[in-house]
Amino acid sequence: MPDLSQFSYDNLDSCHADLSKVFLRVAEITNIRVLVGKRNEIEQNIAYSTGHSKKQWPDSLHNLSPSLAIDVAPYPINYEGTEKRRFYHLAGIVETVAFDMEVDLRWGGDWDRDHDFSDQSFDDLGHWSLVNHA
Repeated sequence: MPDLSQFSYDNLDSCHADLSKVFLRVAEITNIRVLVGKRNEIEQNIAYSTGHSKKQWPDSLHNLSPSLAIDVAPYPINYEGTEKRRFYHLAGIVETVAFDMEVDLRWGGDWDRDHDFSDQSFDDLGHWSLVNHA
């Protein structure tokens, strides 16, 4: 059974079933916190105005219901210094689980999915979105 907080479950509940199944499995492997699933208009515009999103309402995959995007962090959360590397470790786990479950995901640390992490103009290391979902 995943060891997720109620906060994480609540955010996961707002996401597409494919995202939920991937991240429930990831939570069985490593500690995570689901930070965001669906965003309402106010939340999306705040994310945009603070530089946490490149999209305004209603253009983000976080704005759909269910959400086709999710923001997840390794837990416990620490964004300082070398802790950023934990997001790359988490990305390997998520990509492996998603591949095994045949769920096509895009990661905010490799938007073009070429496995070159140095060519990003916007790093969103906690962001994951479904590819080719309507």
